[in-house]
Amino acid sequence: MDFSCINLIHGFSHITIGTQNSGYTEVYVSRTGNDSASCGHQTQPCKSIAQAVKQVEWSGHIYLDGTGTERHPYDCDQTIMHSHHSSIQVQKSLRMEGIQSTPHISCFAGFQFQNVGRKLSIVLSGIVFRQTPLRLVDCDLVQVLNCSFLEAMGALTVLMKNSSRTHLDIKGFSSFKNNTSCVKVLTVNSQNYSLKVTVSDTTFQGNRIVGLSIAPLKKKHEVSTVNIYIYNCVFLNNAQCDVFVHLWDPAEISFTIRNTIFTTKVAKQKTVGIFFSAHSLNKVKSSVIELINVTLESRPSNVFQMTFPGKKSLKIQRTVFKGGICLYKYVPIYNPLFADVGTGSLTILSNHDTLNRSGCVEEKINENIHPLWKYDTEVIFEDTTFEGNAGLIAGAVYISNGNVTFNRCTFRNNFGTKRSGHVYSAYGTGRVNFKECSFLTTMSNLTVNNTIFDKSTFLYSESGGPIKFENTSMALIIGQRMRSPVLDISNGGYVDVDNRSTIECSIGSQVLFENNTHFVYVYNEKNGSSCRMNVTV
Repeated sequence: MDFSCINLIHGFSHITIGTQNSGYTEVYVSRTGNDSASCGHQTQPCKSIAQAVKQVEWSGHIYLDGTGTERHPYDCDQTIMHSHHSSIQVQKSLRMEGIQSTPHISCFAGFQFQNVGRKLSIVLSGIVFRQTPLRLVDCDLVQVLNCSFLEAMGALTVLMKNSSRTHLDIKGFSSFKNNTSCVKVLTVNSQNYSLKVTVSDTTFQGNRIVGLSIAPLKKKHEVSTVNIYIYNCVFLNNAQCDVFVHLWDPAEISFTIRNTIFTTKVAKQKTVGIFFSAHSLNKVKSSVIELINVTLESRPSNVFQMTFPGKKSLKIQRTVFKGGICLYKYVPIYNPLFADVGTGSLTILSNHDTLNRSGCVEEKINENIHPLWKYDTEVIFEDTTFEGNAGLIAGAVYISNGNVTFNRCTFRNNFGTKRSGHVYSAYGTGRVNFKECSFLTTMSNLTVNNTIFDKSTFLYSESGGPIKFENTSMALIIGQRMRSPVLDISNGGYVDVDNRSTIECSIGSQVLFENNTHFVYVYNEKNGSSCRMNVTV
């Protein structure tokens, strides 16, 4: 996937205006107005936005009368001949909003707002931008309220070149529809900066590449803090990616998605709902990621890649993953694990955990000793549902390392093509706990585009970490007799299924336990010798 920055205004001329602190605190614009050196009063409005920007003072207000602009939108120039080929470069703080009816703006070259030494704040309210890219450079505040962005190559691009602090705030029932890319936040040659992105009550629909993207243009950018909040939004029928976040050398991360819907009618090849990745050689002070009351329907291969040193927390609550079908595999960027991603709903990658106790058992000793790890990655699922997902590697969840707990979660009819249908704990050190969960399979397979997903194993584990089931039900109820593993533990030393947990098979079938408690010899990573390990089921 290529989320590189598009130079939206290359090849267009610039009109640099609005650099002086002179003019009116309020400037009115109308299609029936007249551009002059004295225009701007409510009774004598300017005709063009370009002239209005000249007239308004620093931190002033521009009021756009929307009457007649749906058919004859405002452009970026004062001349008719070059109205679509000259961008406007604004170098002053201002607020621009619609009055009367909603104003429409159409300018292929777009607007560029740029800091020239003073703190720059841009507020846009109640405006429709059609085929009009906005580019904002080193702004302290960019606020978008109740605006629509339609059919642009890059609707809204925010660049951090020399600024140390930027806050992008999109809210008030804004929308991005049928753009190539919608919102891009790019860091360029910045060090020790603070970035805050807030998106609420906003719809992203029918866009071709990416809805929201936050990424560096170059590697090795030192970040102080990154705060990303997405609330009450809808991502609908976007072709490639809804949310793409890639951070380089972050110090503190806070990323929350709440009360948001991700869905599409038809998921195409290599589509992604949420892709989060952070790469750091330094220890991250804190990293907190939350999904709360989120619905992801037909949005496969959501990825959280947290392969950086330091404490990490991922909490997913009251969330639904439904109908995610992944028909391909790939290795994510900057992935030190080189793990293939191909899960129907969710992939979680974290670095290997630190071994505290090897768990080696001396010869002729039968004590119940097992390896112990120190976990820096904590993953918690609560009241979350996985239903009808399918992937080449796993159907519902792929876990690599970390301490993972499922509380009161539901798994229904998730399928893979290899060994796991519901949960796959990959080779490594991951610990998995299931508390008051339920697994149910009522189908023998799921077929999509001639690919047959027929593996419905509830848990397949290659991890050396412990596995525990508490008050958890597992039911494989299909209308035919077939040999199908319910639990497949190919590695690890300790599996605990408590007395309140149940395993139910179809009528006429039976449960077979193979390779229960025994000793095995494995490689001891501490001293490079073989180690006698206790396998307890």
